[in-house]
Amino acid sequence: MTLETRSRWLGFDFASLSKGSLFTLFAALAVLSTGAKVALAGLGHNIDLESWVLLGELVLDGKIVYAETERSNWGPIWSYVCAGTRYAQLHFLGTASLEDFHRLMALFLSLVDVVIAFLLVRCRSFVAGALFLLNPVSLLITGFHSHFENVAIVLGFGACLLLDKDSAPHPLRFGLAMTMLGLSLVAKHVLIFLPLWLFFRPHQSRLRRVFSLIPFGVFAASFLPFIHDERALEGIFDHVVHYDSVHLDGFFSYLVHAAIPLPTIEALFSWVPVFSGFQFVWFAAMMATGFAVRHKSYQEQLFIYLVAMVVFASAIANQYLVIPLVTCAVYWRHFSTWWYVGMATLYLTASPVNVGMLPAMAPYAQLVIELGLDRWHSITALFFFLLLYWVGHRWRTTRVTLPRWLFPVADSEPRLSTTPSDVRDVGAPIGKLG
Repeated sequence: MTLETRSRWLGFDFASLSKGSLFTLFAALAVLSTGAKVALAGLGHNIDLESWVLLGELVLDGKIVYAETERSNWGPIWSYVCAGTRYAQLHFLGTASLEDFHRLMALFLSLVDVVIAFLLVRCRSFVAGALFLLNPVSLLITGFHSHFENVAIVLGFGACLLLDKDSAPHPLRFGLAMTMLGLSLVAKHVLIFLPLWLFFRPHQSRLRRVFSLIPFGVFAASFLPFIHDERALEGIFDHVVHYDSVHLDGFFSYLVHAAIPLPTIEALFSWVPVFSGFQFVWFAAMMATGFAVRHKSYQEQLFIYLVAMVVFASAIANQYLVIPLVTCAVYWRHFSTWWYVGMATLYLTASPVNVGMLPAMAPYAQLVIELGLDRWHSITALFFFLLLYWVGHRWRTTRVTLPRWLFPVADSEPRLSTTPSDVRDVGAPIGKLG
C-alpha cells in the first residue's frame, strides 16, 4: 500500500503510518462521524423527514408517488430508499416512530458519506477523506436534515473515477460510467449538466459523444413504469420536470440583479423552453464553466461542477450547501474552502429547518438573525473559489508572478511554483491508498 506524498496535515505525516494503522484510523473516524450524525438525527426533524415517511408508505402500499403527492421532485430511486428504510424499521425494529425512522435514514446516508470519504482516500489523500467525514456541514445536513444529495454525488464520483482509470476508457467502461451517472440523475438531478460537459470534451469520438447522453436516457427511462397513470404523468411534469424550488432565491440571481433587474431577464428569456427566464442564465453560466474546464480530468471537472452548481443555481435550499463538500475536501489547502465551511456551519446551526429549530438554540439563532448572517455569505466563498481557480489557470500561461497561496490546488496535484514556467497541469493523483 502506498499513500501519496501530500498526506500531511498540522505537521503530521499520515504516510508514516502503517497500512493497518491507516485503516484503523479511517474506521475510527467513520464510526465517529456516523455516530455523531445518528445522534443529531435523534434531536428533532423538519418537514422533509415527514415527506420521506410519506413516500416510503406510499411505495409500501403499492401506490405511485407521483400520482399521490407533490413531495417527490426527483427520480424514483429515493422513494424506494424511503420504502426500504420504513420496511426495515417496521419489521426489524418493530417501531413506527419518526425518531427511529430518522435515525435509520441518517445511518444510511452516513454510510454513503463513508463511501465518498473512502473514495477520496483512494484517489486523493487520507486528509481529504478525513476532512470530508468530519465536516460540520455534512454532520448537520446528513445527520439532522437527512437530505440525500450525497447519494447522487457518490454515483457521479464513482463514474468519474471509472473514466479516469485510463486516458482513453474502453467503450464498455465508458458506457458503464455513463449508466452510473444516469443513476445519479435518477437519485437526484444534482449533476444534470455534467453529461453535457462530458459531451463537449475535446478529442472525443462520435461514439463517446453519443454515450455521453446515456445519463439522460437512463433518467427518462426511470419514469416509464409510471406514465400509464394519467395523474402520475401529470405529477412528473408538474413536480419533477417543471419544479423550480424557490425560484430566483439564489446567490447568483441576487448578484445579477445588482446589474440587471431580474424581471428584465425573466422577460428577455421567457421564450426559452425548459430553462426559461433566469434559468437560462444559470444554464449558460454552467455551460461556460464546463467549457473552461473541458481539458481537465473527469474528477476535476466534477469537483468544479459541484461548486459551480451552487454558485449559479437559480434557487438555493439549505441541503444544497452539502454539494460542494467533496471539492472542499480535495482543495482543503485553499482559504476559500474553510471560509465556506465556517460560514455555512454558522448559518445552519441557526437555521429554522436545522438544529436552529431546537429550543436550546433559540438565543444563538436570534443572534445570527440580528447579525444578518445568511447562506449567501458562505456561497460568496465559492464564488471567489471559482474566480481564483479560473485566474490561476489563466495565469499559468503568462509570465506574471503571483502568490501561489492565492489559487486553489487540489490534493494530489503539485504545488504551484512562484514562476509560471515551472507549473505543470497534472490532474492525475501522485499515488493512492491501496
